[in-house]
Amino acid sequence: MRRTGIDVPWTEGRDLWWHDAVDSAPAKHTPGAFDAEHPLFLLYTSGTTGKPKGILHTSGGFLTQASYTHYVVFDIKPETDVFWCTADIGWVTGHTYTVYGPLSNGATQVLCEGTPDTPSRHRHFEIIEKYGVTIYYTAPTLIRTFMKWGREIPDAHDLSSLRLLGTVGEPINPGAWRWYREVIGTGKTPIVDTRSRCSDGYRRPTARRCHRRASITGANWSRNASWVRTIVASSRSSLPPKYL
Repeated sequence: MRRTGIDVPWTEGRDLWWHDAVDSAPAKHTPGAFDAEHPLFLLYTSGTTGKPKGILHTSGGFLTQASYTHYVVFDIKPETDVFWCTADIGWVTGHTYTVYGPLSNGATQVLCEGTPDTPSRHRHFEIIEKYGVTIYYTAPTLIRTFMKWGREIPDAHDLSSLRLLGTVGEPINPGAWRWYREVIGTGKTPIVDTRSRCSDGYRRPTARRCHRRASITGANWSRNASWVRTIVASSRSSLPPKYL
């Protein structure tokens, strides 16, 4: 994708310019049908705990879990929600909750190119305010960065469109969780904390969070299928027919 005009490594016959590929593509596309075990993509683990391992995700299983978990974990309302997963699209979270999950559920979502402090530290909050983001899904590292920058930045914006907050990535500490809820969520917005692995590619709630007060319990209830029943039971709308 041409942005700055600088020279980039190039392999003829393999590399393509975005504008060349998109401009010549048809306006409509008919998706193909594939076997459930047809390879969808290959993603490598980070290698922080050993040699990186290539994980092959297949079409049927990955698309099913991406669509289902995106719908129930985030209580998606495709007609009214504006969903924003801030994860890098090259990470498994970006694969699942920026590409496959939102697209399969017909969700309206935000795609943001750049860093949170460019052109200013107000960038994320300006986007939430401008586009009426209703579900904001980000990492504890960024939340702690916001804390360091100071609450006067989010306080300068109208974040009242937010109805659900989410975290993903490394474990979130109590102080960051409380700040996220009190400052970004104005003390009332529910938070869903999640975890995943590259081998799974989808999100599990990790620890139950109270919607009425900023407290954290130690119960980890993600190690069995009970979380599915809990989320479905607490959803404010019934599941669409495709999930029943």
